[in-house]
Amino acid sequence: MLTIALLLFLATADDAVPVVHKEIVVTPERGAAARDQVAAPVTVLTREQIERLPAESLAEIVNTIPGMTMYFDAPGAGAPMITSRGFFGGGEVEYVKLLVDGVPAGDVESGLIDWRRIRVSDIERIEVLRGPGSSLYGDASMGGVIQVFTRRSTNGSAESGDLHLSTGALGSRSADVFVKHDAGALRIALNGLLATSDGYRAHSASRESGGDLTIQRIDDRSRLQFTASLASLDREEPGPLTAGEVSTNRRGSNAAFRLDREQSDRHRFALSYDAFGALPVRAAIYASDRNTDFPRTLLFAPGFGSTLERHIDTDSVGGLFEVAHEWRNTSLRVGTDVQRASLRAHYDDAHGTLVGSADAHREQQAFFTTGDWQADERLRISAGLRFDDIRDERAGTEHRSAWSPRLGATFRLGATNASAPIVFFAQLAGAFKAPTLDQLFDPRPFPGPDGSSFTISNPSLRPQRARNAEIGVSQTSARANWMISAYRMNVVDEIDFDPQTFTYRNIGRSKHTGVEAMAELTRGIVQPTITWAWTRVESGDAPGTQLKNIPEHVAQFMLRSTLPGAVGASIGYRWEHGRFADDAGQYALPDIHNVSAKLERAFGRLRAELEVRNLLDSHDSYLGYTLSDFAGNPTLMEFPAPGRTVRIGLTWRF
Repeated sequence: MLTIALLLFLATADDAVPVVHKEIVVTPERGAAARDQVAAPVTVLTREQIERLPAESLAEIVNTIPGMTMYFDAPGAGAPMITSRGFFGGGEVEYVKLLVDGVPAGDVESGLIDWRRIRVSDIERIEVLRGPGSSLYGDASMGGVIQVFTRRSTNGSAESGDLHLSTGALGSRSADVFVKHDAGALRIALNGLLATSDGYRAHSASRESGGDLTIQRIDDRSRLQFTASLASLDREEPGPLTAGEVSTNRRGSNAAFRLDREQSDRHRFALSYDAFGALPVRAAIYASDRNTDFPRTLLFAPGFGSTLERHIDTDSVGGLFEVAHEWRNTSLRVGTDVQRASLRAHYDDAHGTLVGSADAHREQQAFFTTGDWQADERLRISAGLRFDDIRDERAGTEHRSAWSPRLGATFRLGATNASAPIVFFAQLAGAFKAPTLDQLFDPRPFPGPDGSSFTISNPSLRPQRARNAEIGVSQTSARANWMISAYRMNVVDEIDFDPQTFTYRNIGRSKHTGVEAMAELTRGIVQPTITWAWTRVESGDAPGTQLKNIPEHVAQFMLRSTLPGAVGASIGYRWEHGRFADDAGQYALPDIHNVSAKLERAFGRLRAELEVRNLLDSHDSYLGYTLSDFAGNPTLMEFPAPGRTVRIGLTWRF
């Protein structure tokens, strides 16, 4: 707390030369707005900040954002999973929406995101709306919205590019290439990826490859952009270990998971048009398809599970259209989002016999409006409303709809002509999360008594709904930024497994309460950044106890500086406290103390990097849960995290 107080004092001190600092963001209101006029907590990472982090992919970057934690972020550690403000889908469902240049990403059947597919070399800027974004972006944004702006969508020299090569511990190797060429009004960009890892544990190797081609036509009045992407993933899954197995050999794998392996191919296309001027217009159409083979094991008791091979084919096509207009003190934006998605899936047993299949479709149509009113020089009021209509088809048609309202205000404190005012904000918002196609229609059979089987999916599930209230205060100046916010969100109709019916049902309630704080100095010999998040998540069935795998306290401290010899250096410390492997709070997981560091130096066009993650070689676990044996005795299961790893990288810019 002393460090936070010191940074806040420096942030509020008067600059020698007043500088008007107006950073523009587009994610919180789906249109350009000054960051200090947004009635919601926003995190922005520029390319310069991103390059200082010991990270090669978006999965590793997310951990620096207050209120968010990314599990399995390291290469070869497993499929990345995110928790935001206490919302955690456990690798089955997503509560955070990812946009790439304005186009949503996520798997059709679950909303899950391939976080490691987006590489640092391809990112120009990241904007994060922390908290619910349903009034603007609809489903899957209950925990927040992350938007990535790629390098190909920014200005630069006529020809440029870079090649990044890295190698390190755990047999990790990667090659990232980015090339941009301007030909008159056309801008052509190409990026490619190849990354492999032997994995931290036995049976955890991975191989990822892919590329993107973007063609833009830009003039003073409009921008037309076409993007084609492909990606391939081959990743083994080692499964959880008992606490005893972790103490004996934390790098081992679970024998029941010896066949588990995801192999996916993805293709994606997007065409977008932006018109600038007095009546800005944005329109986009996009399409994607995916094929996945995934032998997957589900444990029913320690040492006993069921392995079936799942084959998934999905495709989706969607579009968006929005138009905005500004008056003297008022602005208004209206638009629509539409999407149609299809899922074809089947399960085979070890003999290749079909044991379950599904063919489902989802149609989504939404209308939204958002606007603001500058009541006076200090007060700005913003509001938004979105209606989502969702129709799911399998044997019949299920219809679901949701309204998501939002009302917020910002108030500038101090002198009206201050170059870096302190801004107070408050917001009330509604949010929803629709059941996924997997939760509705997954045909996986589970063994029942007397040789029978059953499925846990439930086509009658309703959307989860929430109400959120938030207040905060922030200041952004030329040399420092700070922010603190507090929120309370109540969630009803949560989807959970009902042991009485052996299906998913809307039986849950939860209360999410938290405080998030950040302070940083952006100038000086040493540039410190400190963040802290307190996240309290209580189930309606177990008030007073923290939900499993959600850290109650997460604090981070990072120092950046330039050492003699023009060596850039950064060192960061992350602390997680108050984690449990069960919702009853009986099995506490140890605190996490993780130190990472990075050194870099440029030699003309060549930049060399040395990164060390988990510098102190602490033995932590990403996740834990309890699993009872057939006598009802609980066993602690864990997913060990890697120890110390070293990575060396070279980047050649041309």
